[in-house]
Amino acid sequence: MPLADRIWGFNQVNALIAATLSQEDFDAIPDDCGDEIEYGFKVDFVSFVSGKLIRYDHHDEIRSMKSFVQFDVLPTMGSWIPYTIDCFTGVGSATLCHIDKSVVQADHRRIRELEKTMFVVENRNDQDIDKQSRRF
Repeated sequence: MPLADRIWGFNQVNALIAATLSQEDFDAIPDDCGDEIEYGFKVDFVSFVSGKLIRYDHHDEIRSMKSFVQFDVLPTMGSWIPYTIDCFTGVGSATLCHIDKSVVQADHRRIRELEKTMFVVENRNDQDIDKQSRRF
């Protein structure tokens, strides 16, 4: 289920389909997002290491978070992961959603702590990037 459905009760894709196929369904969609039903967040993971991925750490803890919905686009074991330096070098994400905004915020903060040691690699290459120029 798209995160937007849980937050606002509808999403852009279904709105477009309704606009194309059914005026009645389209008219039932609010003109603006209105109040949030739940609170959601997409956490894009930052990699602090570069190398061949051999293990993920902390996934069980993240999965057990009250607001956890799913992991998205995680690299496969054995693939090379880069240091994250921009939005194109991210290494997956987690979707969070809960009725209580403070739960989502606390889970988000905890993921930011965990991601510093989340990706375990071999053939680590600390020379790939000047760490002083990192902004994370």
